[in-house]
Amino acid sequence: AVRIFGESPPELAWNFRMTALVAAVGVVQLERVKEYIAQYNANATFYDEALKDCEWIKMRYKAPYNEISAYHYAAAFYGDKCGIEYGDFKQAVRDVGCAVNFGFTQKPAYQYDLFRVPLAYGNKGCPTKCPWYEGDFKYDDGLCPNAEDLIPRLMTMGVRDENASRRNAELLRKAIEKMG
Repeated sequence: AVRIFGESPPELAWNFRMTALVAAVGVVQLERVKEYIAQYNANATFYDEALKDCEWIKMRYKAPYNEISAYHYAAAFYGDKCGIEYGDFKQAVRDVGCAVNFGFTQKPAYQYDLFRVPLAYGNKGCPTKCPWYEGDFKYDDGLCPNAEDLIPRLMTMGVRDENASRRNAELLRKAIEKMG
């Protein structure tokens, strides 16, 4: 079995992580999925409260006709549009002990060598110069400017534990207040 760790593996490969035992546990856990989602969404409200008056961190849009499954809480930093340096905010977050992951994958998938370097299918040139594709497609910077702008700004925080989420949201609020 090939195992791939991280968000952007160096090569495309098969992934056979799940065993029969894991699958059996997963099937039983599906009976509780609505309960988990309700708890995660309730924990996400702590972050909503912490960010409600912050104009330079944008919360995820929640359409009234959709239900969100907040496996992680996600928001985006736009302090640079208000004179707040991202590095300074990251330091403030660290100083108060808040657990925030910044930048998610750091860049869109097509900017990783996995897509840019033609190594797939036994080094036949895929995906950029694939013999089965007659076009000339390039994964150049600027291909998806919105994704290139947003992904480094993403901030994600945990929502699985109620007490940890509440405490982390309070720390996030302290970091925001430190920025003025």
